[in-house]
Amino acid sequence: KIFKAIERKNKFQVLVSPKDKLVAGSLPINQQGYISMIDLDKGFETTYNLKNGERRHQPTLELIEDAKTVEELIHQGIKNANTSL
Repeated sequence: KIFKAIERKNKFQVLVSPKDKLVAGSLPINQQGYISMIDLDKGFETTYNLKNGERRHQPTLELIEDAKTVEELIHQGIKNANTSL
């Protein structure tokens, strides 16, 4: 499946959703969870609205800055994982 980057520019693009509540264009899973992605312009603010049934789960946010390629994303993720808070 190809997800077009233009469809997540400053808005959430749902990549994965439950089979019984499938979001158009997303991949189905046999769990009650959603995975979304967003590419934000610097200074842009947005709000993520929880889907029905998500209130009992903790949303997770992963911030990856300035990565232009998959290799940069992987490197940034490794760097963040090795940073202690």
